[in-house]
Amino acid sequence: MLGDPDALGWITVGAYIGAFVPCIACARLDRAIPPRRLLWIVLASVTGLLGVNKQLDLQSWLMSHGRDLVWALGLYGRRDVLRLVSVSVLALSFVAGLAALHRHMHPMSLDTPLRIALAGLALLAAFVVARLAVFHEVGRGQD
Repeated sequence: MLGDPDALGWITVGAYIGAFVPCIACARLDRAIPPRRLLWIVLASVTGLLGVNKQLDLQSWLMSHGRDLVWALGLYGRRDVLRLVSVSVLALSFVAGLAALHRHMHPMSLDTPLRIALAGLALLAAFVVARLAVFHEVGRGQD
């Protein structure tokens, strides 16, 4: 069964596709400027993967198998610490990735559309981390 077979789920997938397509077009247009092209490719990849994930519900599969692994390793009693560490690592990875992208962008190539795209990517990363933290009830100490 697909992750969200209702209308809102498909609207969300449509929004991700609606972001993916222009990012691919911009990557093709900015072919001559590698740092700009890199940002569009990253944005296209992120929105494309989020769209696929939205319908295939890959995060649920990953969490289920992760839970089984934690149980098998005898770490289930420490799951609160593992949740906090995993969300923190993801957040730090997003911050490092965004900083690396920004660092590789030449200041002259950061025109308004790219600034908006970079801000959008930062907001999307913040949303993913916040959603994961809320979903896992990080800091609550309960299942």
